[in-house]
Amino acid sequence: MEGEGKRVDKLSDTPLTTQLERIIRDAIESGELPPGEQLPTQAELVKLHGVSEATVRRALERLEKDGLIFGAQGRGWFVRRREP
Repeated sequence: MEGEGKRVDKLSDTPLTTQLERIIRDAIESGELPPGEQLPTQAELVKLHGVSEATVRRALERLEKDGLIFGAQGRGWFVRRREP
């Protein structure tokens, strides 16, 4: 996910937050970001996708609400281990 793969499409009618959330969700569900893996930092996501910090924060909060990731203060965001 670091520098490869999908990026948000600023010309799309789909909101940027939704696009970014889907990109990260797809990376988790495909195994590209396996359980326990740290996500890129918020600053890296801003730079990689050319979106605002608020957009990144909202996308991460949605993923956290859905139970896919968790934040560790001072350490970053991580993919949650899923129970079978």
